[in-house]
Amino acid sequence: MSRIFRADHCGSLIRPDSVRRARVAKLRGEIDEAELHRIEDEAILGALELQRKAGLGIYTDGEFRRRFWFSGLEESLEGIVEGGTLRPIERGDGKANPELAIPNPVVVEKLRRRPDTIIAREIAFLKKHSPGPFKVTVPAQGSIAMLGTWFKEGVTDKVYSSREELTDTLIGFLEDDVRTAAEAGVPYIQIDNPRYAAYIGGAGVPPPAGAPPIEDVIAWDNRLLRAARRPGVTVGLHICLGTYVGSGATTLNRIIPYDPAMVARIFSELEADVLTVEYSERSGTLESLKLLSGLRKKVIALGMVNVLSPQLEPAEELVRKLEQAAKYVPLDNLAICNNCGFAGTAADAFLNEDQQLKKLQRMVEVSKTVWKGR
Repeated sequence: MSRIFRADHCGSLIRPDSVRRARVAKLRGEIDEAELHRIEDEAILGALELQRKAGLGIYTDGEFRRRFWFSGLEESLEGIVEGGTLRPIERGDGKANPELAIPNPVVVEKLRRRPDTIIAREIAFLKKHSPGPFKVTVPAQGSIAMLGTWFKEGVTDKVYSSREELTDTLIGFLEDDVRTAAEAGVPYIQIDNPRYAAYIGGAGVPPPAGAPPIEDVIAWDNRLLRAARRPGVTVGLHICLGTYVGSGATTLNRIIPYDPAMVARIFSELEADVLTVEYSERSGTLESLKLLSGLRKKVIALGMVNVLSPQLEPAEELVRKLEQAAKYVPLDNLAICNNCGFAGTAADAFLNEDQQLKKLQRMVEVSKTVWKGR
């Protein structure tokens, strides 16, 4: 098994106001690309210091170079136009900027790489500045496909004959990103696919109409996980219920009761070393792990630290939950992490940076208590 980090995190950190302001200024044409990159660099150095201060053993750049966690691919390709805002971004308190709304890309030409991709910039900067081992994250095709964008009838089908052809093309680009990371010596590569929330409830929570079959989603992700596989590389996949900051369609206030049979299927069929999976107040109970008793080759990082609530989880409560989970999965096959990305969206987050730091420190504290000497 590759190196395991008992206090893990999903890669996404709260974007500083400087990054948000700079991205809006770039969208308005008030600053150029070079100035945006300079501000991102400065913010990432701060994020690395925050993680060092928290005591983490694994670092990320907070995904500060991306408009959204899943937009690194879109922003590295040519042949796309913006199709208009998908849905409003305001939280109701006026804080979120509508110029940072979720993008709605539409493919209008054969896709091609930009010469300077986001993931290449991320890797180069982290290799130079990270205080320790670092991870990079890559969005899963399942997440992109279920956003309902990219393919527009009467437009995209002039260059890609079907959604299936476009899907295969996009997966190919994602595989290239993963190989770039693996061949550059990135020690931890994580695929992000919160869209398993559409399936993990089993028959009790059927997936929405038009959702790809679960076997397709798993097969797509396994293509990326295999592309990442190298000696010494930890290969992970992140599953959560989403932290969309906005009005309307959201899982924030909805409980998804995980189905043990579906949990067992998803966890066993995904070819990952580590699965970071949400287990919070809005998700299934730890009993959903009961069919994983024979787990030996994978680590489940339980997302029990809630990025939607400013309340700091008591250490003893997290220790108790890990001990409960160990009734179903050996303790050596467990870790602790946050339930979703801290960033929320490009426009807003649910916590402030001080609350984020305390939650990261709590994860490290608990990991040292539970896995001392391991």
